[in-house]
Amino acid sequence: MNLLTKCKELLTIYTLVQIICSIGCFMQIEYVFTRYFAREITIVTTVEIPDETILPDFVIRVEVLRFINYTLFFKRFPHVGTLASFKYNNIHELKTSLKNLTLTKRISQLIEKELTIKEMTSLLYKPKDFIKTIYVRSIETMKAGSFNSDYVDRCQFKQYYQSSFFYIVIACSTEGPIIGSFILKDLNPGIADFFAVVLTQAIAFTQEGIQIAFIESNSPPNSQKIQWTRLPLHDGNAVYTTSFKLITLSFLPAPYSSCVNYSDEGYDNRFEKLDECLNKLSQKWFNRPFHQSLHRADIDEPFVGFDQDLKFENETFAKLSNDILTKCEAATMGLDCYERHYNVKEPDAVRSLFPLTAIILGISNQPYIEMVAKPKLNVLDCIVSVGSIFGFWFGFALNVHVPWITCLIKSKLMPIRNKKLTKINKYPPRDGPIHKIKLAQLNVELNNNYFTLRPRESNRLTIKNSKRFTIN
Repeated sequence: MNLLTKCKELLTIYTLVQIICSIGCFMQIEYVFTRYFAREITIVTTVEIPDETILPDFVIRVEVLRFINYTLFFKRFPHVGTLASFKYNNIHELKTSLKNLTLTKRISQLIEKELTIKEMTSLLYKPKDFIKTIYVRSIETMKAGSFNSDYVDRCQFKQYYQSSFFYIVIACSTEGPIIGSFILKDLNPGIADFFAVVLTQAIAFTQEGIQIAFIESNSPPNSQKIQWTRLPLHDGNAVYTTSFKLITLSFLPAPYSSCVNYSDEGYDNRFEKLDECLNKLSQKWFNRPFHQSLHRADIDEPFVGFDQDLKFENETFAKLSNDILTKCEAATMGLDCYERHYNVKEPDAVRSLFPLTAIILGISNQPYIEMVAKPKLNVLDCIVSVGSIFGFWFGFALNVHVPWITCLIKSKLMPIRNKKLTKINKYPPRDGPIHKIKLAQLNVELNNNYFTLRPRESNRLTIKNSKRFTIN
């Protein structure tokens, strides 16, 4: 019966409420920390029509064999010219003969055997020979008073190889961003809405077609995610008008995802690091660049890119090449945390009445899409949530309970400290024995028995080793 009574006393309403509040508080705090350590993310998507268009770098990709200046090539290798069934100054015959697999195979084998990459570049058409004129219509050209002037000498031309393709990167934003606007379009009519490239007809006619793309300024065209758009060129005399839609992706690095900030390692993107790895291992094992990687056109290395089917018939070469690719892809497995993609609109081709082949980039009227990953619960959100939980279940408030807890701790510690510092004795009883003492001895007793004050209590005087005296 006594035990039952004690249990009833313990299980009061206050105790039950405290137990329920403690359980509820613990469950909610566990839920908050579970979500925080789960590293959940949310994607914030922004879609807007831009008022201005910033000019990226423009890339033209052509086939190496069709971009060779055969006048120079046959002077260098006259015995190959005797195999050709065409005159290299006859464009129609040139285009037809380059479809001959026997001839193209002989030329490609000769290039790989006899020429370095730098020497091969010297036998191609120069970018300024292929690109006749560049027009830029922007805020900067308006301020400079050169709306419709030729911009070709102000742009940089960067050249690369990858497999059997040759890349020409036209970078006109070297001195700062070039910005186009719809307002400028109506101020001064001209050939360019924003940016225009006019090709040389004689060289354009030799091409079965070219591919174009836009990439981030001051970056190499090595991303496998570049969107290439083919221009057939036909027999020339056409104007191709296009625009692009910009998509920006921004992800969170570890521990939220497995993406990597390759810019922290000194690379523009993941594919630049991949190419460096491929070329490094290929130089070690084959003493030449890797056939699938991107490399500059001015390096003094053996030319690669042709007749890879023949090389892969060699089992040793095929195995080593696959091992190189596997190792480098494993080393660059993480995706880029930041990416920008230029999705090119399918060009509208308009037949020109004049001998003109031009590519025009108009002011973008397509929406820009930006997708940014953010954590659903960061450290600050976690602190706020925990504080709210304590406030809900226990009415906890920093401005009330922190000072109260501080004072409580201080009040518990101070008596212990005071007890160590002083030893307090009780007064002697009033009815205790009376000791007779001479006046001369009183001064001695007073010197031996000093006075103390009890801290933080009344100002009562206490005498250590007190005795009752009468003075004779």
